[in-house]
Amino acid sequence: MPTPVCDAEALRVVRLIPDWIPGKNKGRNVSVQFKLPIEFKLAR
Repeated sequence: MPTPVCDAEALRVVRLIPDWIPGKNKGRNVSVQFKLPIEFKLAR
């Protein structure tokens, strides 16, 4: 179940990822959709 704390941490980590290289089609930059799974292991 998402929580504000987990959401904030996921955004913080994603912002640390270096800039992406754009997808290309016939030499032109194109939008590309992808999923980036983020797994949390929480202590009890």
